[in-house]
Amino acid sequence: MLHEKLVQWVFGELRDRPAELRDRLLFLDLGQHGLEGLPDRLWELTDLEELHLEKNHLKELPDNIKLLKNLTTLYLHGNDLETLPPEVGQLGHLESLDVSNNPEFKIPLEHLLQLRQLKVLRLHNLHLGQVPEDILKWLLNLEILGLNGNQLVDLPIYTVRLNKLKELHLRNNNFSTLPVHVCSLSALTTLDLEGNKLHDLPNEIVQLVNLQEVYLQNNFFHHLPVQLCALGNIAVLELHGNHVKEIPPDICRLAKLREVNFSNNKIEKLPKEVGALVNLEVLYAKSNFLKSLPKAFGRLQRLRFVDFAQNRFEEMPVSLCMLGNLAVLAMDDNNLYHIPKEVANLRKLKELGLSGNVFEKFPEAICNLPSLEKLFLGQDHGQQLTSVPSTISKLTSLQDLCLEYNALTTLPDSISQLPALSRLSCHDNYLQKLPDSICELKALKYLYLHNNLLTALPSDFDFLTTLKELRIDAEKFAYPPADVCRIGFLGIREFMLMEKRKILCSIKLQAWWKGMMVRKGLGRYAALKPKKGKKGKKGKKGKGSAKGKKGKK
Repeated sequence: MLHEKLVQWVFGELRDRPAELRDRLLFLDLGQHGLEGLPDRLWELTDLEELHLEKNHLKELPDNIKLLKNLTTLYLHGNDLETLPPEVGQLGHLESLDVSNNPEFKIPLEHLLQLRQLKVLRLHNLHLGQVPEDILKWLLNLEILGLNGNQLVDLPIYTVRLNKLKELHLRNNNFSTLPVHVCSLSALTTLDLEGNKLHDLPNEIVQLVNLQEVYLQNNFFHHLPVQLCALGNIAVLELHGNHVKEIPPDICRLAKLREVNFSNNKIEKLPKEVGALVNLEVLYAKSNFLKSLPKAFGRLQRLRFVDFAQNRFEEMPVSLCMLGNLAVLAMDDNNLYHIPKEVANLRKLKELGLSGNVFEKFPEAICNLPSLEKLFLGQDHGQQLTSVPSTISKLTSLQDLCLEYNALTTLPDSISQLPALSRLSCHDNYLQKLPDSICELKALKYLYLHNNLLTALPSDFDFLTTLKELRIDAEKFAYPPADVCRIGFLGIREFMLMEKRKILCSIKLQAWWKGMMVRKGLGRYAALKPKKGKKGKKGKKGKGSAKGKKGKK
């Protein structure tokens, strides 16, 4: 609220500066405000230390920027700037500058080189063919240098002078080899080389002993560079989208590894040495050729997230079922036909993906997972399930249940015993009728039933008061009528409430008649019959007819 008032005052929406804004103000965010120019009041905030002007339409930065002498952070990315004014060089305290994503930007070296305190410089997506050497010669306090999305094929030798550099971002350039002098940056903790043309890394990379995060995804590696295995401080290793066929046993030397991504490669097996990665918490290995796991995999007791989707598993490995802290497991799009009973050991598992497999029937073993919140069993291109067991009621923590693209004709009554169920997706099945018990799902918000054979909803469907989204094929319905179903859940609920009012009125009317018959002594209500009226004889004339017998004179 305080910052909103500050923005209003800067733009002149408040005449006087509010009392609570008269103290020293250090932060102002004018990012994404559609600005083409800057308001005059901005220059009165001389105590500002951090100023956000990103993602506007600024074509120039006013020379009044020199008045903000205390600025340490200036974000200008995503504008239409062509350069920076000379006055930027007077911001002697500036430590962080981002001029990325300004399409026509030309680096004003003369002014930039005056910023000797600069620690963070981001020059992403500026069409740079080379890095100006003077930046590397004189900005020696740089700790983060961002050069993503340019056209670089090499770095100047002066890169070695950046002995305080901790993060080097070279994503989406044209490097075919990593310049050897990068390996002299001994303080480097993060090296981002995603989206280049690399096949290997130089042996000298072993000098980067402080390296903690390495991003090599979407390159042309055919193997995991074994040199990396000598860097024992690596905690995050990204290698997805390459052509890697095997993981070397030396990976066991990466004892501090917490997160690794091997997805979209050609890996056929993991070495038993992977069991030494006892600090591993996150493993992505989607879209490979894995069929099994080594027994040692069960030692990775800190694993919380595992993605083995789109591999070639036929059975869930028992070693996988030994991971007591696992919270998320994706095994979609494999060839699984069986889930072992040992899966019950995954007591902390919250999310399980089994879509696109070849189960002949619902894998009932998963009903013993007490913490499961999300279950995905849609079979858009796998073996279709024909039924859901009543034991699904044991999943009392379940919030999302996805059973789309199967051959279900009904759902079990026990589905009502899922008190936390918020989303139920059963579209593209053969459901003909819903169990009445579905109306007892008090937490249900999203219900997807389109592309089934349903023609009616349960009479107590209006009990689902928390429902936000309902998808059905309205034109197929007889109850409620199709025109009501087209309105949506609110229309359906109102219709059903009206139907119940009619029934209630009928019941009350019958009760009133029963009471009347008892009071009048007319017998039981069930014996009540409609009273028949007397029919007159046809053709007989009444006594008083004008055409009667003539009287005597």
